Amino acid sequence: MELQDCLRMLNNCYTQDKEDKWKWLGKSSEAFSVSDMKDLLFDASNQVTNNPLNWSKWVPKKVMIFVWQANQNRIPTKMELSKRNVNVGSAICSLCSEGEESCDHLLNECAFAAHIWSAVSSWCKVSPIYAFSVPELLNVYKNVNLPKIKGNIFYGIILTTCWIIWKTRNECVFSSGILNVTKAVEEIKSCSFLWIKNRSPCKDLVWKEWTKCPL
Repeated sequence: MELQDCLRMLNNCYTQDKEDKWKWLGKSSEAFSVSDMKDLLFDASNQVTNNPLNWSKWVPKKVMIFVWQANQNRIPTKMELSKRNVNVGSAICSLCSEGEESCDHLLNECAFAAHIWSAVSSWCKVSPIYAFSVPELLNVYKNVNLPKIKGNIFYGIILTTCWIIWKTRNECVFSSGILNVTKAVEEIKSCSFLWIKNRSPCKDLVWKEWTKCPL
């Protein structure tokens, strides 16, 4: 039976009188490239999680890797660490002390995060940013009627905001940092300006105008 199955598969195989060689089946060419491998792995990850993520080159890779992990609920929040039998003491959110520190809570439901998103919405002059999950949050920019370039800028600001919330959380946990919404928002403005100005085609961005409204 196995022999018959093997012969049946071989019926569709053709051989040539040539030397065997390796062939890369990536997107761009027969030559292997790291870029192609990254795209293949990223596409496979999106298919597995069913939460496609738009990979932006307008923010640092560390930010995109963090957001990619958050999109899959894989950042080391207290809840996730507890599931892995890591002793974190209380699983209560380090920023608001009101709910268990899950990924969705930290970036969406947390009172500190809510103040941040409110300030970012006002700064960008868009409707208040509300989301119930990280994948929903990362798609907010698609629901705002903006030209493509401004939509990408807004997406970069959302990515930066997620990163700064996480960075603030870590400073609070590991360095006894003091929570300050104004300071966090100023850091979001400065980081997003530097990253987008230097990593995107938008080289004509002006800091004074950026602080008023980036869109």
